[in-house]
Amino acid sequence: MHARLSRSMLRAVSLPLERPAPPSPWRALALTAALALVGSGCIAANPLLSGGETTPRGRADIALGGAARLPTGKLRSVPAIRGDQALQRSALGEGMTPLVLARYGLNRHTDVELIVLGASARVSYRHEWLLADGINRTVWLISPSLLLGKAYDRESSPARGGLRGTVELPFLYSADYGGVYETWVGPRVGANYVMGDFSTASGVSDVRATGLHAGAVLGFGAGFRRIHAMIELSALYEHWWLSANGERRQRGGVVLMPAFALRVRL
Repeated sequence: MHARLSRSMLRAVSLPLERPAPPSPWRALALTAALALVGSGCIAANPLLSGGETTPRGRADIALGGAARLPTGKLRSVPAIRGDQALQRSALGEGMTPLVLARYGLNRHTDVELIVLGASARVSYRHEWLLADGINRTVWLISPSLLLGKAYDRESSPARGGLRGTVELPFLYSADYGGVYETWVGPRVGANYVMGDFSTASGVSDVRATGLHAGAVLGFGAGFRRIHAMIELSALYEHWWLSANGERRQRGGVVLMPAFALRVRL
């Protein structure tokens, strides 16, 4: 009897332990896309939160965080003129924006990105050129992107708000130090367009606004293994040309965009 019991115990111990399958990156991306449907906000900030490298092939990065858009100078102090009010309330508004980010690695040096910024969503194709490999890894990283979304009227009124779009081309020097620290720095240039109906002190204006921006971003990340916290600051000069009910305006100034996120690699 003792011999039969021993053989049964040995067979039980020798059975391979089944581990749960790792989470599917595609399922994570689908979850992020679903969260896009519930995003809301006003004029969304547009941070990069690039990290020190592209996402490895077959892996996914998911991040949650927030960003702020802080116009300064002439972009913040707007005269009580109908055209200028329409510009400020459509294209130049400030505020905080929640964000959800997902990236998926296509190969060793390329990934794709979806980021939800309030009521806007941005898709990016990111590619890197390797400068140094090893424990400390440095790359040049380029990430052309297209952002589309809702531009909400910032005042309570019958105005409907409108649509916004941005195309951008950042070019970054990025570094990963042993998987613990990450940095990214470089220029970012782009073009913006806003259209819709926005409220002013004397009524509602039909707005068409075109803007160009250029500036730089500096970011830093720290963590261990799969989890990293990231912070960054972008400083951009924006210049806008606006048509509002036949009135034409143009205005330029500096916009600051601080951002933070917690990133998990699956």
